[in-house]
Amino acid sequence: MTASSFGRTPVIFDSGAARGANAADIPLSGTTDAADGSQIEARIVRSHDGSEVHPWATIATVAGGAWAGAFPAATRNAQRLRAELRVAGETMITRMADEFLVGHIVCLIGQSEDSRMFNPIFDDRRYQSVPAFADDGLFVLTWKDHGAGAAFTANGIVPVTQTAPLTASMAHFASVFTKNAPGEPLLLIDATEQGTSRTALVDDSNLDRDWQATLADAVEIVRAYGSDVGVVMDTWTASDSAPADNFRVRFQPVYSGALVDGTAFPVGDVMSDGGTPYRIDHFLWDLTGQKRAAALFDAAVTKLAFHGPHRFEDFLIDAEGRYVPALRAQKQDTRMSIRAMVADAQLAPIMRPKGPEILLYQNGTPTTATTWDGTRYAEVYDPDPNTWVNWADAAHPSAYSDDGLPARARHSAVAALYALGRVSAEVPVLNRAEWTEEYVDLWWEDLLGRTPRLSTTRLERGEPSPFDAPHVRELAGFWINGEPAENTEVVDGRIRVYPNTGTFDGTTRLDYGLGGASGVVAAPDDEFIAIWKDLPLAVVGLSGVEGVAVAPMPNQEEIRSTLSAAAQFASSGDVIFRDKARIPTGTSAITWHWRVRPTLGSVSQDLGGVEGARATLQRLPDGKMRLLMMDAGGVISVPAMQTVLTLGVLVDLVLCIDLAARRVRLWKDGLPAEDLAIVPNASTFETNRNLQFLTGGSNGFTGGVDRMSAWYVGSTDGNVAALGQPFYSVSGQTAAPYIREEGPGSTAIGSWLAAGIPLPV
Repeated sequence: MTASSFGRTPVIFDSGAARGANAADIPLSGTTDAADGSQIEARIVRSHDGSEVHPWATIATVAGGAWAGAFPAATRNAQRLRAELRVAGETMITRMADEFLVGHIVCLIGQSEDSRMFNPIFDDRRYQSVPAFADDGLFVLTWKDHGAGAAFTANGIVPVTQTAPLTASMAHFASVFTKNAPGEPLLLIDATEQGTSRTALVDDSNLDRDWQATLADAVEIVRAYGSDVGVVMDTWTASDSAPADNFRVRFQPVYSGALVDGTAFPVGDVMSDGGTPYRIDHFLWDLTGQKRAAALFDAAVTKLAFHGPHRFEDFLIDAEGRYVPALRAQKQDTRMSIRAMVADAQLAPIMRPKGPEILLYQNGTPTTATTWDGTRYAEVYDPDPNTWVNWADAAHPSAYSDDGLPARARHSAVAALYALGRVSAEVPVLNRAEWTEEYVDLWWEDLLGRTPRLSTTRLERGEPSPFDAPHVRELAGFWINGEPAENTEVVDGRIRVYPNTGTFDGTTRLDYGLGGASGVVAAPDDEFIAIWKDLPLAVVGLSGVEGVAVAPMPNQEEIRSTLSAAAQFASSGDVIFRDKARIPTGTSAITWHWRVRPTLGSVSQDLGGVEGARATLQRLPDGKMRLLMMDAGGVISVPAMQTVLTLGVLVDLVLCIDLAARRVRLWKDGLPAEDLAIVPNASTFETNRNLQFLTGGSNGFTGGVDRMSAWYVGSTDGNVAALGQPFYSVSGQTAAPYIREEGPGSTAIGSWLAAGIPLPV
């Protein structure tokens, strides 16, 4: 009898780890001179010594001299395997010539940050090492040119071995993966291309990236020998972070074949979502139930795992070559939009738990260059720190250090372990806090009640912390009330943050990982001291890495201050603060800011807006927010909000109504909360109205008030500090001229305002 070839050797079969399985069916076929109806049996043996791994099983019946079937449920194995075949009842055994492995097939989609790990151009062995790792642990399908031609079919399945590791980065990936998942071979599909977006990938009319050549061709190779992709890994958020909080809306059809409301997206239609329109000729999955051929993956077979956004530097270079803060809001919004995407019920059939974000590596390269070409400094590297004057190519992991591109590869391997369920699905996050006036301690408690030790790369390596910049200290990336924390340390496996001045109180807000989660405040100085080494990590017992990065932007509800703090003044529900002046002519957008602590939950309470019920932001009895709007043309419909205000908790709210853009945006505690479309009757506000805060009467706000301000301009990121001085502001330290009247019975407040006396604390 004969056994048909897989078409290449060795091949790797996916065992279904991402869907909780450990079983691969091995397709086998061939010919025989046995009589029709004869049974064909197969078993699986180790290739090198013939020892049995899986016993004989009947897999096929002969028909017309041919047979075809599958050996069922082969499990993951460290060894190269072969199939042995025989006709039932006969002693003659045929051993298949081709070898195979049973493990995992992972497809990595992305652009240059990931693409460089596979590309020999960035494989600089002067600065990148090749660590020890087990051969046959990693195989790669890449379309890049490695001597055989720039195509998946030309390169074939490339073994990553100690003597021929493909690139140093792949050696680092293999080292981490094989140490933490020993005996579990992995085929990694390189579906990355530099400088590209999903819009190019799925649009056949966009020649920047080809669907077949950079993705589908590799999947077809795997399917041709009878396997499939187990999980798609995604951290594609460089060019694709431009949509910010619109990321989910813009790209959900690419993943699901449907809009966020579940409506099926027509194949070949143009996606118009406020960004640059793009055509969608392909979907990764079709979750509409239509099983359209335009979808590449089957939800029952292949899963999706996000492990992004990765770290981005919080600065750009302006036209004069200066470092300036940038991209913070965009990266924050993208991060929150992806988290919402992971939690979306529509994507539940394919979605794995959110993986760790890759933060712990060097982005960019110190350079000796002093000239700026309009985009960046030249990448002129000298290993002597005394020669460094600027920072080059801050968008990419460095090729001049094992802490650059190889480190990104190491943490990509960690992300693969998470995606495949080979480690706990829980990502480290700051979710516990203990507040005192002198400091706050932060830590992570997992679902089992364990508290893994928190640390930093620098501490784990035993390197001294730099103290030159006041915002570094022992940990980077922490902010107190919008200012970089100047004094932080690790104490008994927890993170301790001290006040910059004075003491903490109930109004203190603590943040970690704002913007691109880089920790950079002073560039390029922070880069020179490798500030990324001071970002927090959790020591979770993984080999080959110091730890797993703590997730940026933790839930404020979990770490907010528990200290008591009286609000600046109390509103008993009968106070109105109204601007003396009318809304200026031509005002198309207004931004309001509140810091308040609601204490009454049984009625609807007005926080303010525009008088005459033209715009009223309310807290409803169930805690949810609601915006009521109307103008001279009638009622303006505003979609329902899901944002909740908790009783007794100080909350920071920013509301922007932009009539020209037809959007209502709400931020809660610095994070995007609502982004709603409206259809107003005019593009500017009426000029015969005044702004107001709070409302007397049955809907009056009851609770503590710290600050209320307004600007006659819009905001797209909720950063009111960037709007300049408010046109109108009320606080305990603000004198009365801006405030006009009070509600019935508020004689005390009224007398203070009339006298121009600051409101009492």
